[in-house]
Amino acid sequence: MPTRTQDLLVLVARILATAAIVRYGFAKFLDTKVFIENPATIGFMKAFFGESKAPVWLAYANAVFQTGAGLCVMVGFRARWASFLLLLWLGALTYFGHPFWAQSGAERVTNEGYFFRNLAMMGALMMVMATGAGNLALDNRTQGGNGSRN
Repeated sequence: MPTRTQDLLVLVARILATAAIVRYGFAKFLDTKVFIENPATIGFMKAFFGESKAPVWLAYANAVFQTGAGLCVMVGFRARWASFLLLLWLGALTYFGHPFWAQSGAERVTNEGYFFRNLAMMGALMMVMATGAGNLALDNRTQGGNGSRN
C-alpha cells in the first residue's frame, strides 16, 4: 500500500477513534448534568467518595480534559500521551459506567453494547500509543518528525 494511502488511513482512524470522545466532551460544557447524572460518574463517586454527588467544577474539568485530549489525538498533537490519558479515563468510565455483568434484561444488553464499544475505542487508543499519530500529524508540522515522537 502506498505511503500516502497509509498516512490518510492513520489520520482517518485517529479522527474516527476520537469523534465520540470529543463530541460528548463538548456536550458537557453545554449541560453539566450529562456528567453529574452519568452512571459512570455516580459509580466513581460512590466508590471513592461515598455517596457524594459530583461537583459542577468536576463536570467542567472533565469536559476540558475529554475535549482537549480527544482533539490532541485527532490532530496528532502529543497523541501518544493524550491516548494514554484517554485510555485511563475510558477504562474507569467503562468499568464504573457499564457494569453489564451485574445487570439483567434490557439494561444488561444496553450496557454490554456500550462496554464493548468502549473497548474498541480503547483498542484504537492503544494503537496510537504503539505506533504514534503518523505522518499527517500536527507534531510533524512543528517538529519535522515522522509521528514517532508524539
